Amino acid sequence: GVAVDGAGTAYVTGVTDGSDHPIWPGVPCLANVTCPFQMSQPGDGTLSDGWVAKIRNPPSNDLSIAAAPATVGLVEATLYGAISEGSASCGNSADSPDVWYQYSSEVAGTLMVDTCGTHDMPGVDVGVDSVLSLHDAAPGTIDNEVECNDDWSGAEINACDGIDTGTSRDSALSHQMDTAETIFIRVSNYAGSEAGLFLLNIDFLCAGDFDLDSDIDGGDLAYIASNTTGT
Repeated sequence: GVAVDGAGTAYVTGVTDGSDHPIWPGVPCLANVTCPFQMSQPGDGTLSDGWVAKIRNPPSNDLSIAAAPATVGLVEATLYGAISEGSASCGNSADSPDVWYQYSSEVAGTLMVDTCGTHDMPGVDVGVDSVLSLHDAAPGTIDNEVECNDDWSGAEINACDGIDTGTSRDSALSHQMDTAETIFIRVSNYAGSEAGLFLLNIDFLCAGDFDLDSDIDGGDLAYIASNTTGT
């Protein structure tokens, strides 16, 4: 049978002739994962194998052509229901599900992207083992990749220090951008690991952004004036 809940999630169920499944799934059904269990038949109570699959709609930014506009700040999103469109050189993630973001710079500066907190989000070391890559075209592939990071502990920036408290599995990277440059951000997961929810943090440091508020304005002049000693 098929059922749809109020959130639009579909559940497909069925029965087989076997009887060797566990009495109930040990974990909740995840996106596009079939969970086997035993069910009691009406009437004589005979146990038969049944299953239920929970099917979610794909994320709106599942394809790079629909990459979500990225802005400075933190977002929570998901890889549930995503397909694999692109590829990257790290994390064995070429065949992993991916979602896409697009960041365009107004001025030259440093784009910093991380997934800090993702791997510990539901509990220490039980979250998504993320992989991040930056690309100068879409769909993002190894050929147009400009940066890639699997585990932040091997990156040049220690963005997740004190946040990824268990095994280091969050991702972090940075990229020097020119004025009016566009970068595609691919978020994926390590090959064979569980897809799920992730955190994506984006920051941009402008050249000349002395007060670190992500733009160049009078505040930067005030910062210079207040931190300059006359002679």
